[in-house]
Amino acid sequence: MKEIPIWRRYSRLLGADPAADVKDELRFHLETKVEDLVRRGWSREAARQEAERQFGNIQTVQQIGERLGKRMERRKRFSDYRNEFGRDIVYTFRSLRNNPGFACLRRAPWPPCCFQKHR
Repeated sequence: MKEIPIWRRYSRLLGADPAADVKDELRFHLETKVEDLVRRGWSREAARQEAERQFGNIQTVQQIGERLGKRMERRKRFSDYRNEFGRDIVYTFRSLRNNPGFACLRRAPWPPCCFQKHR
């Protein structure tokens, strides 16, 4: 089985790639099945064909997997956003409770007349 390059781990910093994940997963399962059949005495080419036959339509499975992966990633992003927003609200009210004067001045919009020079 082909080893995954180390840079692949760090590419997740930019966000998930459901298509690549599904492709890697399918490749792993096919190669595992081929190796299993080769150990049972099949030739490499026959084992590959048999593994693909047993697995079914790979393109359809890949498309379904990509759709599911994108949906899961979208839900995860929304959940992260919602959780972060909730933490911001809690922090705001905690700041108001601990130091109401500073919190109000800091968040209050300053009118333009405060910044004009008086003659």
